[in-house]
Amino acid sequence: MEGTLQFVVTGDKGEDYRITFSRKGLNFTGKCTCESGKMELYCNHVFQLLAGDASHLVSPNAEQLDNLPAMAAGTDVAQALENLIQAEAALVATKRVVANCKTALSRALHD
Repeated sequence: MEGTLQFVVTGDKGEDYRITFSRKGLNFTGKCTCESGKMELYCNHVFQLLAGDASHLVSPNAEQLDNLPAMAAGTDVAQALENLIQAEAALVATKRVVANCKTALSRALHD
């Protein structure tokens, strides 16, 4: 699915940022006007929209978020996003294991 989608989101400090997703061939890009986006660093605004999170969306086109997965499909971005989602899930699971180990250690120290 080639084309361009634009969204406006509100940042944590109330600023509005424009996000543009574009696809041509296998090249899919996501750009944001926030400081991180301008420096081509990881941008939470772009990731939130890619993940389907419209909680900060202020533009009246929330229904277009449904087009992002198809737009990114088959690109390196889709694979990188999937890798990130899996890594975050593994991190949550690992934090749970660490918390259980700390509880077990605390019990062992106090019995």
